[in-house]
Amino acid sequence: MHLFHEVRLMADGRRQFYRDVDALAARALARLRLLGVAWAARRQRARQVRELASFTDRELWDVGLSRADVHGLENGQLTRSN
Repeated sequence: MHLFHEVRLMADGRRQFYRDVDALAARALARLRLLGVAWAARRQRARQVRELASFTDRELWDVGLSRADVHGLENGQLTRSN
């Protein structure tokens, strides 16, 4: 082989390596974003459950819930649609 051909093969391999690293970094970043979104949703849910837990029994009854429903919402076992 000529030296030029060997250098070109090395450069092609290096470019492919950098493309692979870029793709891996992009996938890792996308997963981190999904994790952040899931974490934010979990924190939002926890705030909502804490707020509901602070309601009196009468206030919960006014919105159509009971104290047991709050624990069901917290565990994900009870869902209410509008």
